[in-house]
Amino acid sequence: MERRFTVDINASLDSRPGALRHAVAVSLRQGGTMLKVLPFAESGVSPREIAEVLGISYQSVVSSEKHLRRWGLIPESRVQRTRRLLSELTNLPDNFEARQGILDAISFQFYLGPIRIFL
Repeated sequence: MERRFTVDINASLDSRPGALRHAVAVSLRQGGTMLKVLPFAESGVSPREIAEVLGISYQSVVSSEKHLRRWGLIPESRVQRTRRLLSELTNLPDNFEARQGILDAISFQFYLGPIRIFL
């Protein structure tokens, strides 16, 4: 089964004017890879699929996503979120509501992971 992707690059660019000016300039200087990756990354397409569709290397896609996240153009990755939640778990606040909010943000799959996380 072949997946087809349709994205509107202009819609992605128009929604974030602030950080975008610098990001666009850098991307264009380096061949525009980041601009090609942006709409796919926003729609949740995996880096491997993006590389395949655009015909660029996987490493270029991962690098572009890293920069897009740093500039706040796409949300944090699952790995970044897990690391952030782990650090918050090791330094729990005294406030009950704040602690409960952290625990509520953690998915059930997180608890099913390797037990060494909690040691």
